Formats: sequence, structure tokens, C-alpha cells
Amino acid sequence: MNVKEIRKKVIREEIDINALENFFSKLLKGLMADLVDSIRVRGKAVPHLIINTGDDIMYLEVKGQDMSIEPGEVSNEKFVYNYVPRGVVTPAGIDILTDQLTSPYTRGQFQFEYDDNLYTFTAEFRRMPLKMQVNVKYYLDSFTDSLELIQYIVTHINFIRNYQIIYMGQSIPCSYRFPESLEEQFNAEFDGLSQDSKYKTVEIQLEIETNIPVFYPRTAIEGDLTISGEYMYMVTLDGEDTVFDSEKEAEAFVKEHPSGILKRIKKALWNKRPVFKDDKLVDIEDIRDQMLEKLVTKK
Repeated sequence: MNVKEIRKKVIREEIDINALENFFSKLLKGLMADLVDSIRVRGKAVPHLIINTGDDIMYLEVKGQDMSIEPGEVSNEKFVYNYVPRGVVTPAGIDILTDQLTSPYTRGQFQFEYDDNLYTFTAEFRRMPLKMQVNVKYYLDSFTDSLELIQYIVTHINFIRNYQIIYMGQSIPCSYRFPESLEEQFNAEFDGLSQDSKYKTVEIQLEIETNIPVFYPRTAIEGDLTISGEYMYMVTLDGEDTVFDSEKEAEAFVKEHPSGILKRIKKALWNKRPVFKDDKLVDIEDIRDQMLEKLVTKK
């Protein structure tokens, strides 16, 4: 399937370019990766996880899909879910800031993979600002560990942290803020029969600020050729064409040669990448001249 066929699919929305990649999944993964790199307890990194698979699925995977084995006989749920220290991340909500939308006529580049091929297109898009609230609950062994965690957050991590994710070939900046107050919680066991956890916990609420690019598929064109708003100026004199990048230069040439005919034509700009035709490298200037000739002929 060639690029033109892919472009038709994009324009007809048979390929939904705004749903090819999970933006919020990458946003949370980037946050958790930055937290793992940032948080330390006893000098070691604290793993962060989202409990989203369910115990039943995990039990079946550990048992090798053997339904005859009881969940408690062969499983590693304590190792996965009860690793201490750990941070459990829970998304809480998303706010879309529609009053801060960018211009709808900005053109940007995006990439996506289809049928094991990577395609590059440009299209008009808007950056939609949004905020995402996330709760992070840390489980620790002792009261000393909880104090050490709070001290580490206060002394080693700025109130605003930054990280980046790659979405549709674009680098998306993200930032999140640590809370200004931290509280340590303690669950105690009194009667020896209680099932309450005896772990110390520290819970914080983070707010991620970022933007998601929303592309307009009907404006998509191939990334190899982009028509810009700039113009070139051609003067036809005695059947020969002379091209100028500056309008002043073209007008000065016409003054010297009054019989010359001045035409203004939109420029065609190519990305700086090699172009091949019939397995041979093609000169960009030759392509530009051919394109220019077609534009003049049409006009």
C-alpha cells in the first residue's frame, strides 16, 4: 500500500489518526517512570504500579491457565501487590481546558505505524490543554521509613517536575506538582484478629499539566512535500523563465526588461531527506524545477 492510498484512508477516517496511540497510557507511564527515578527510601528506588489486571487474571497466568489449582497454592500476588516499599498510582480525574485551545490553523507533523511501515504526514491540529489528577499511596514498613520518604520529597524534589513523552512522533512536554502538605497514616492492630494492614502509608495527590494534539484528518498531506505560504517570483522574457526569491529583485529585473512578464507562484518546500526514483538518487532542484513548470503550465 503506497502513501497516497494511506492518505486517502486518513482523509476518509478509515484510519483514525487520533486513536492510533493511547495518549493517557503514555502520560501515566511517563509519570511513573519519573517517580521511580526520583523517589528513594533507604537509598533504593521505590517501584510504582497501577493495579488494573485483577487478581483472578494474575492467578490464572501464574498457574499456567490451570483451573485445577487453587489461587492460594501457587501464586506470587504477595510479591506483586504487597512489595514494600511501593507506590500505588490511581488516576482520579481529567479536566479539559477548552478556553486555552490553540489556533486551529496550525500545521504540525505526525507519524504512525501501519502494516509494519512508518508513515509521516502533516495536518492542521490544535493542542488541547488538560489537567489530570493522580493519587499516589506509598506503603512502608516503619514510621521511620515514612518520615524518610517525606523528607526526601521535601528536600530532593522540586514542587514542579517535568518530563516528556513521545506521542504520534511528537515530543509532548508534561509537568506535575507535588503537594505542599504531606500526611503520614498508621493502621494499628489491637485484638490480634483484625485484617487491617499494619503498614505505614503516605498518600499524596499530584496534578499533571500537559496538552494533547488533536489532528484534522481531512487536511493531511504527505510529509515529504509541504506547500508553504511563501512565494517565488518568475519573469518570462523571450520564452525563457528567470526565478527570483525576492519580489524586489523580480521587479527590478522587469524595469530593466519591460517586455518581461512577472508571475507570483507559491513555493514548494521539501524536507531535508534523500529522494529516490527508480533506485537512483534524484536532485531536489530538478524536482523543484519540474514542479514549478507544472504550476506555471496550469496557471
